[in-house]
Amino acid sequence: MRVAVFGARGRTGRHVVAELQRRGHEVIAVTRTGEAVGGATGLRADPVSGEGVADATDAADAVVCAMTSGRGNPACSRLAEALSGRVGLRYVTVGGAAVNRPGDRKGLVDRLFAGLMHVVARPVLEDRERELALLEGSALRWTMLRPPRLLDREARGTVRLSDERPPGLSLERADLARAVADALEDDALVGRAPFVSN
Repeated sequence: MRVAVFGARGRTGRHVVAELQRRGHEVIAVTRTGEAVGGATGLRADPVSGEGVADATDAADAVVCAMTSGRGNPACSRLAEALSGRVGLRYVTVGGAAVNRPGDRKGLVDRLFAGLMHVVARPVLEDRERELALLEGSALRWTMLRPPRLLDREARGTVRLSDERPPGLSLERADLARAVADALEDDALVGRAPFVSN
């Protein structure tokens, strides 16, 4: 599969590029500078302005969004919006456990954490929730993975998914990369936004 990874230079994106290459996928590392990452072909694109997005994705079988959002940087929702009309394109994005969706059955601690995150990281969560709403109304074959706190430690080799509540409190980025690659290859996750943790 030819996969365009947006945010390929980031702490999560580098792991995603490596995991996809390990599985034999052809990876396009999409960054703001266009530099190659881990041997993957580099392409320059800016989802906020839209510049280069079509060039980076036209020949792709799938897209991974491993970027971060923030105040004045609605990169994730802009990418989803730009690609929303691409019928059948596989799209996997990394949201966060604080992103709310109808049907969630978060426990008290998870609800308190999500509420706190909506105060301290409002721009990030607003962009991610906008991204999710765009995906739900799109022609994409999408999945949003919602991990809790991400750690920069060695992979533990275990990943758990739940559609209702976070199954754990943290997730190693290398394990998240494995979950992203699994999601790309699993049609049963299309149209879902599972929580993912160790």
